[in-house]
Amino acid sequence: MKLEGSLDAFSLPDVFQLLAFTKKSGGLHLVAAHGSGVVWFRDGGVTGASSAGGREAIGRRLLASASIEDDALEQALARTAEDSAVGLARALLDADAVDEALLRELVTDATVDAAFDILAWAEGYFAFELDEPNPDDVGIRLETDHVLNEAGARRAAWDRVGGLVTPGTVLTMVADLEVDPVLSRDDWALLALTDGRRSVGDLMELTGGGRFAVASALASLVERGLLRQLDPATEAATVVERRAELVSRLVCDEPAAWQPLSVPGVVHPSARVPEQVSAPMAVVPSRPEPFLPRRQVEHPDLPPMPAHGGMRTASGDSGVGGVVGSSAMAPDLSALIERDPSINRSLMLRLIAGVRGL
Repeated sequence: MKLEGSLDAFSLPDVFQLLAFTKKSGGLHLVAAHGSGVVWFRDGGVTGASSAGGREAIGRRLLASASIEDDALEQALARTAEDSAVGLARALLDADAVDEALLRELVTDATVDAAFDILAWAEGYFAFELDEPNPDDVGIRLETDHVLNEAGARRAAWDRVGGLVTPGTVLTMVADLEVDPVLSRDDWALLALTDGRRSVGDLMELTGGGRFAVASALASLVERGLLRQLDPATEAATVVERRAELVSRLVCDEPAAWQPLSVPGVVHPSARVPEQVSAPMAVVPSRPEPFLPRRQVEHPDLPPMPAHGGMRTASGDSGVGGVVGSSAMAPDLSALIERDPSINRSLMLRLIAGVRGL
């Protein structure tokens, strides 16, 4: 039997009823623009279903329940890689790596969640493969009417849940509580993953839970005052970060006309220029005192002595006798001092004048 068609012509509840009435076994594959899914039937009853996430959702549920060891999970994944006809749930059940009752409960919840998502599709295509085995058949069989009724009840409750949380909603924990909270194990698992950054859709993928199951649990936590919707515009930490960024812009963006104060001996960092290699300075200056102006002689030189070599007397007359003091014997050293650049001319002339005055 080959059953296929468009969801525009045949609704999924009608297809489910047809397969249940004819007690068919196989896989009902569905493809839509937003994803794909499959529902497994055995003798008209539902044995499993998966939508977005597929077998991965069951693995995430097992990890969230903390009921499986890492080694057992790796071995089960290795078997599924070798044999595509065996799913993760079936591999764990065959290896006795998880409690059978817990595994069937998790598979049942995953089946109902996937059926709820698939039954909400209004567009797409379906095709039924007769007698196709279910890779994750762990022995459960749900009546088709029960699945349809459960999906209808969830759709009726979705309006209330959707008013509190949506897949794009970001939730954060409430700091101050009015009463002491009472939490279940599932509630605590969701609170531990709610960090003010992950959206509800992220939590759905991370936990492996269905859209309705995770959204309902989060909506319940919001109603109980344990979670609240994050508002980036009014969040305290976000406001502080935004203001700090504005202040940093004011500090960094200095006006172009601003100039640093000129303080003698202090160089402002903004006025510094890269160091450059300068030419070596001369070791020997070009003149004895390169940094001072030429000094004026404080004591004028004595008149030059006569050419004949006569001596000056105390009375001013020249002659051979009557010499008074040693100054009369001093030669004229001005020319010699002026020619020698290594002598401090002014200092030497003062010394000579002092000696003459003795």
